[in-house]
Amino acid sequence: HVLSVLSSGINAEYGQDKMKSMIIVLCLAYVAVAQDAAEPMKCNVGANATAAVLTNCTGEITKCFGPTFDILPGLSASAYGCGDCSKEAGCVACDANNATACNAALTEGKTFMCYDYKYDNSTKNTVPFTHKVNATTCHKLSTGSITCNSPGAKALANYTSSALGCGPCAAGTLNKTECVECNKDGCNSAAALTAFLLP
Repeated sequence: HVLSVLSSGINAEYGQDKMKSMIIVLCLAYVAVAQDAAEPMKCNVGANATAAVLTNCTGEITKCFGPTFDILPGLSASAYGCGDCSKEAGCVACDANNATACNAALTEGKTFMCYDYKYDNSTKNTVPFTHKVNATTCHKLSTGSITCNSPGAKALANYTSSALGCGPCAAGTLNKTECVECNKDGCNSAAALTAFLLP
């Protein structure tokens, strides 16, 4: 009987200790969640990249917004801010967090030139592709690099330059040698293409 009482006491004490541990864990979890929820979302806010300032957003903000970038038109004129802008042209939203701004401030680098090619065997040229007389003006971010694309050794009559010759080859065409890339301003000129394609 004594052993039974001792055993019950030990079990009760163990149960109390286990309950205390669970309560402590739950309290810590609650505090962590409460602190996380209390911290505001952070976004860059400003009329442009120069004016953009890391800002604590107010209200139930889940998105940040900023300008779009495309290699042909370049960087849009959208401002930076807290909230969603998915219905506005030239603006893109990202998932906000309470540590850093997901809408990083973007600036454009110097524009560069690439040539837009099309199939043309009318003159019976050795290389059956010709480019437009005037090169395409291409854009890049200040952290970006120059890339032009042009038809490769296995390019067919239905070949179309990706982004009018600006930027990398279309997905899946580089490895098939349907398209080639180069990395200098105006590097995909007719002279360069002829030198690449001729044996």
